[in-house]
Amino acid sequence: MLTRLSQQLDIWKPAKAVLAPLDVVRAAWVNVVGPEVAQHSLPAEIHGETLTIFTRSGTWNQQLGFLEETLLKKLSELALPVSITSLRFRVGKITQQLQRQQRRAKSVQQVLRLQSPAPPNESLEDLLVRLRARAQVLREKRGARCSRCQVALPPRGRICAPCAHALSQERLYQIMRLLREAPWLSDEELQQSGNRLQAEEIATARAALLSRWRRELDVLERKRTFRRGEPERATAVAYVLLATGLPPDRLTRAITRYTLGPRLDALLYGETALASE
Repeated sequence: MLTRLSQQLDIWKPAKAVLAPLDVVRAAWVNVVGPEVAQHSLPAEIHGETLTIFTRSGTWNQQLGFLEETLLKKLSELALPVSITSLRFRVGKITQQLQRQQRRAKSVQQVLRLQSPAPPNESLEDLLVRLRARAQVLREKRGARCSRCQVALPPRGRICAPCAHALSQERLYQIMRLLREAPWLSDEELQQSGNRLQAEEIATARAALLSRWRRELDVLERKRTFRRGEPERATAVAYVLLATGLPPDRLTRAITRYTLGPRLDALLYGETALASE
C-alpha cells in the first residue's frame, strides 16, 4: 500500500557517520584545554580506559599532569562510547600531526553538528535544509570533483582537462551536424537553436567542415572522373552554400562555378568544353 511522502520522511532518519572516540576527543581538544595548550599537546591514542597525550616537552607533561582531574572531568562531558579514567603524557613530535589534526577536527565537528537530534515537529523544509547541509559537508570532505567523471580536482576546479576537451568536441560536432543539414544558416540562427553556442565555436565548426568538404572535392578533381552519381554533387552544393552563406533558392550556376572552380564545376555538371581544358 502506498504511503504519503511526508509520512515516510517523518520516520526516516539519515544514517549517522561512525566517529572513533579518539576523533571526537581530538575535535573537542581545543575546548577541553584551551587554544594555547592545544598548540603544544595532542591526544594520541586510547588504550582501555587510558588516554595517551603527546606534548612538546617534559615541562608540558608536568603542567598537564597538574590538570589531570580537570581534564578527566571535561572529557567525561563528551559522552564518549568508552570511559576514560586516566591520562598518560609522553613527549613526541607533534607539529605535522597537529596540522593534520586541525584539518580533521573541522570535518569531525561538522559531522557532530549534523548528528544533533532533529527538533520535534520538524517541517519538510527544515529537513531538506539539514540534508543539504549534510551533503555539503560530505562534498567538502571529499574535495573538488569533476562534474562529469567525478575525478579529483584542484580546489575550485569544476571540470578536468580530458572532460573539458571532450565537451568541446561534442559541441563542435553538434554545430557541424546542424551545418550539414542546413549549410546556409547564419551565426545568429545557429545561436538561436537553444544550445548557447558561441561565435568562436561556430567559426571553428565552419572552418572544419569547409576544410573536410574541400579535401573530398579536391580528391574528386584530381581523379578527373565522376561515376558514382549524386553524393558528390550534394557535397559540392553543401560546400558552396556553407562558403557563401546563401540560401538554396538564391544559388546560381555562376556562383557555383566561381566557388568550386571551373574545372571541378565542369566535371560535376558535364560541361565538356571546360573539362577538356
